[in-house]
Amino acid sequence: FVGRDEDLAAVTGRLGRTRLVTLHGPGGVGKTRLALEVAERAGGSYRDGICFCDLAVVTEPHAVVRAVATAAGVGERAFRRLDDHLVEQLAGRHLLLVLDNCEHVAQAAAILAERLLKETRNVTLLATSRERLEVDGEHVWRVRPLPVSGLGAPAVRLFLDRARAADPDAAPQNSDVEAVAALCARLDGLPLAIELAAARLRSLSLSALHDRLDQR
Repeated sequence: FVGRDEDLAAVTGRLGRTRLVTLHGPGGVGKTRLALEVAERAGGSYRDGICFCDLAVVTEPHAVVRAVATAAGVGERAFRRLDDHLVEQLAGRHLLLVLDNCEHVAQAAAILAERLLKETRNVTLLATSRERLEVDGEHVWRVRPLPVSGLGAPAVRLFLDRARAADPDAAPQNSDVEAVAALCARLDGLPLAIELAAARLRSLSLSALHDRLDQR
């Protein structure tokens, strides 16, 4: 986990002061990884711990409630709407609910989030999304690409770390830092792109990998 110390401290602090924080940014920028790190750091503050729900696999807005209920271990109850039953069950818990990858079902996620904020007292929400939820009380934290310049730049450190993990013999040396920084700049400092590129060093040289970036 590289280059996110400021984000980690700031988001963790905000969760202590507000009940809905949305990590907002483009795909591949590291929103999910940051959310997991925040949850690990903050988890001890919640009596009932962490509930993580990945909405990436949800294809229809109406399935959001079912996905959250499944993640929270809440089953259906005869003659009760699932959303009502879910809110009722969560009202008795003190937990951090992480809603990951909300963007394609943002409206449905926002409706549920708004209900939880209004009808529970001890449920805190941490969402990741390319779109803001636009819910009253939402605090948005912009997750930005990693800085790319210099040996100590987070993007360069991430690339070198992942390259060494993929193939220690083929990994670039510190003397290659300028070439690595140029490559990371071409990848816009996006952690996912950097990790995917570093893994290719098992079959490509650094210069060949740089040249391949011209082929979108």
